[in-house]
Amino acid sequence: MISFTLPTLVYAFFGGLLPALLWLWFFNHEDPHPEPRSRLIETFMAGMLTVFIAMVIQGIIQDFAGGQITSEVLLGWAFVEEALKFAAAWIVALRMNVFDEPIDAMIYLITVALGFAAMENSLFLLIPVSEAAYLSSFLSGGLRFVGATLVHVVSSGVMGALIAASYYRNKRIRHEFTALGLIAATLLHWGFNLLIMGTAQATILQVFAFVWVAVIILMLVFEGIKRMQKKKTVPYPFT
Repeated sequence: MISFTLPTLVYAFFGGLLPALLWLWFFNHEDPHPEPRSRLIETFMAGMLTVFIAMVIQGIIQDFAGGQITSEVLLGWAFVEEALKFAAAWIVALRMNVFDEPIDAMIYLITVALGFAAMENSLFLLIPVSEAAYLSSFLSGGLRFVGATLVHVVSSGVMGALIAASYYRNKRIRHEFTALGLIAATLLHWGFNLLIMGTAQATILQVFAFVWVAVIILMLVFEGIKRMQKKKTVPYPFT
């Protein structure tokens, strides 16, 4: 039985946290009107806590499937994660008056996604770090830094982009775009999981290359959303 010492927990935690913080710094630096630091911290932490709720629900889904991991189970897992990340962002930021321009939707959803990824990556690193497999930990962390973490960013970023695109529209259209964003994020996440499970180890880097292409496209969308002119005040888009 594997026992986790305090140093193991600390190393795994920061191993998952630091890469996510680098991405958070990058995206916040791209925001023309940076969000309040305290709100970003709260959003990031909400994403971290959401992991444990997701694990419980995903376990229930897998139990219903007889313990098997099928494509349907992976779809359910992806939906749970994307729905919970949106819920966390909505509770902490999107229903507040800090959401005062379109780009904020992408910023807060990406922030909650990075918090989710940070905790998920820390849990992923626990076993290799506890076994003193430091090279394995480094390689695993590196792959998740360029792969799994970015899947969370892209999926939530797409949802944020659709919410941002509907920022100046009426409530019905905003809600429709939000639902469409959740569907798109779920399908993207599900597709990545299917590719990983059906891909040989030697070609996983090719899958990650597609993720990087998606990140580049997301950044172009990010720049487009930043150019949206503020036409009217919509302080509470989801109420």
